[in-house]
Amino acid sequence: MIAYLKGKIILRRANFLIVEVGSVGYKVFTKNPFEIKDNIGLYIHHYLRENISSLYGFASATELDTFEKLLCVSGVGPKAALSIIASLSPEEIAEAVDGSNMMAFKAIAGIGAKVAAKIVVELKGKISLSDLDFDSISKDKEAVEALQALGYKQKEILPYLKNIPSNLNETKDIIRYLLKNVGKSK
Repeated sequence: MIAYLKGKIILRRANFLIVEVGSVGYKVFTKNPFEIKDNIGLYIHHYLRENISSLYGFASATELDTFEKLLCVSGVGPKAALSIIASLSPEEIAEAVDGSNMMAFKAIAGIGAKVAAKIVVELKGKISLSDLDFDSISKDKEAVEALQALGYKQKEILPYLKNIPSNLNETKDIIRYLLKNVGKSK
């Protein structure tokens, strides 16, 4: 079973990537807007059903965990779960479930009232903001710790972590990006 892939993107389409790992190309369905030639690491859900074998890739373990919890809801398959993850962050999904906000899910194409209700009911108590793994959301733990040392709270930083551009690889650049964006709300 494949759990993580690290390699170079050689092809990108609207809903999938081909990731080259050791001269082998893997087709990975994803919602993340990676660029060709990017070297990436993806947390993988290997979906196996009868005659279907698909890989779904996520930038963080938190996204993967949320995706897998969504798959446990009756009526939610991998395409619907990926659509939800593409529209709402793990934090927003947890908030919608905690607040019984079915409208957050109904606003997503392909998710009707019945499925939205099932998501809220079946995930109640199984997903919440306090369950999210903060460390795995962060692209750079040192940058987050630096902001916390400056007095920023975890809940202030969380919403900005998913938007860190993939071309920011150095800690100093990530800190600068977070200060510029999180600082707007301070």
